[in-house]
Amino acid sequence: MMIRYLLIDICKAQPETMAWVGTVVAWVIAAPRFAGFFRFFTAMLIDLFGSRKWFCIGGLLFAPLFVGLIPLGIPRLIAWDCPAVFPVAIPVFVIAMWFLYHLIEYLAMVAFFSWVGDIVPLQVRSRFFAWRQGWLLGGTLLGVLLATRLLPILFPVAADVPLWEIYLVPATLGGLFKLVSVLPLLKMPEIAWHRSAFRFADRFTQMFAPLFSRRFMLLVGFVSWIHLANGLTQTTQARYNYWLFPGEEYAVIALFGTLTQTGQFFLSPL
Repeated sequence: MMIRYLLIDICKAQPETMAWVGTVVAWVIAAPRFAGFFRFFTAMLIDLFGSRKWFCIGGLLFAPLFVGLIPLGIPRLIAWDCPAVFPVAIPVFVIAMWFLYHLIEYLAMVAFFSWVGDIVPLQVRSRFFAWRQGWLLGGTLLGVLLATRLLPILFPVAADVPLWEIYLVPATLGGLFKLVSVLPLLKMPEIAWHRSAFRFADRFTQMFAPLFSRRFMLLVGFVSWIHLANGLTQTTQARYNYWLFPGEEYAVIALFGTLTQTGQFFLSPL
C-alpha cells in the first residue's frame, strides 16, 4: 500500500511523470504477479540448495533487503544530474526492487508450504492452514491500522518533508517486522526433501506436467479471470482515490483494506 502511494506522490511531484500515474500504479500491482510466475522453478532451486527449511528462511531474510534499498536509492537518483533519465529512473528502480522482493519471497513461500505441509499431520493440515491464513490476515489488519495511526502523527511533524519520504517510514517498519517473523521458523524441525525425479530433463518435465491436466487448467483459468478483474479494479480504484481525496488517500485505502481484511479474518477459518 505504501509503495503504491509513494510512487504516485513522486510522479505527481514531477511534471514529466504526471501522465504516468496510472501506468506506474498498474506496474506496481502487476510486478508481484509477474514475479509469481517464476515459482515454477522453486523445486529445481530447492534441489540445488538441499534444504527446504533453510531455503525458506534464507529467502525470507534476503527479500526485505530489496525493499530496504528503496530509501537508500531514491535520494541518490534525485541527486543524479541527468534530466533525460531522471523522470523514469525512480519509478523503474522502485518497481524493480518491488519485483525482486516478491520474487525471492514467493520462492521462499513455496518451500515454506511444502516444508510445513510435511510437518503438520494430514488430519489437521487443512484446518491448520485455514487458521494460519486467519492470523496472517489479522496481522495485515493490525499493520494497516498501525499505518493509519502513524501517518497522521508524521504529517504535522514532518511538514517540510516530501510526502514520499513519510510513506517510507511504515514501509521500512513493515520490512523490519518481516525479518523478525523468521525467528519462530528457526525452531521448527527440518524434514528431508524427497525428490521424485533426478535427471535435469525429468525435473524440467515434471515442473510443467500440471499444465497438461485439464482440471488444473480449468482452475488456472478461473484464478486468472479473477485476478484480471482484480487488477483492472485495483488500478482504477487507486488512481480514483488519489484524485478524489488528495492528501487523504491513505485513509481511504486503509478503510477499504481494514473492512476487507476484517471480513477475511473471520471467514478464513470456516
